[in-house]
Order: sequence, then C-alpha cells, then structure tokens
Amino acid sequence: GEFRFGTDHAVYVRHALMVMRRHRAQFDWLIEDPEDFQQRPGGWPETRYEHKARTVYGHEVWYFRWRRT
Repeated sequence: GEFRFGTDHAVYVRHALMVMRRHRAQFDWLIEDPEDFQQRPGGWPETRYEHKARTVYGHEVWYFRWRRT
C-alpha cells in the first residue's frame, strides 16, 4: 500500500523524514522532484486542516508519499 501524509508544520516534516529514513528498507520514496512536495497528488482530498493552514494562516503544505516494498 501507499503511505501518504501532508503537513504545514516544518518541525513535523523533519521528524517524519527522520522516522521514515529508518524504515527505508520497507518503503520506496515516491517523490521525484522538489516541486512534488508542493503539489497535492491527484485523488488526495483537501482536509479542513489543510484548507485552514492555507487560507487562514497562509502556510505552505508539504506532501509526502511512500510505497511499501
């Protein structure tokens, strides 16, 4: 299956990447270009939290995708 997450919190980005790096034997990284972090993948619905982060707070949202090997 595919593991996806999005966040507008920079500290969470760093923490999640460190955690997933420890599991890189079990997951393939699906991000190919730096722009992929900024674009919500197709079929990924916008959550109310994402909408609020963008519209109320003006935050960027980063998207991440891995596939279980």
